[in-house]
Amino acid sequence: MKKRIFPNVDHLISEIISLADSSSPSVQEINIVAGYVPLCSILNAIVKNSDYQLCNVKLSDFHVDGYRDEYILTLSDKRIWCQEAKNDKGYLWVDGILTYVHSDCSSAFVIKNREQPMLEFEFIYEEEK
Repeated sequence: MKKRIFPNVDHLISEIISLADSSSPSVQEINIVAGYVPLCSILNAIVKNSDYQLCNVKLSDFHVDGYRDEYILTLSDKRIWCQEAKNDKGYLWVDGILTYVHSDCSSAFVIKNREQPMLEFEFIYEEEK
């Protein structure tokens, strides 16, 4: 899997929105898989900087419901969906033209979805930790 390092969330969002807007047919999905903290930043940036509308979003801090694993954010047809990436049977399978996978994600998610086109990503500021 290839890896991209973005200077910040805005650069990632710019690339994803451009890809989503240019995909044909418009029902093609682009996924972003990340933990709660990075996904919140990504979701906020998409809502603030695009015309994508929230459709169905399940995203909560682990202090609220105990869920500590990754989430899948999906962009399709100018809509945003978000769901837990794992259920009681394990990681979910994703479909789409491309899935961006945050570098902190579990390798079990990558293995489950190994047949799907994926791109690992991280942000420069995360390397300074």
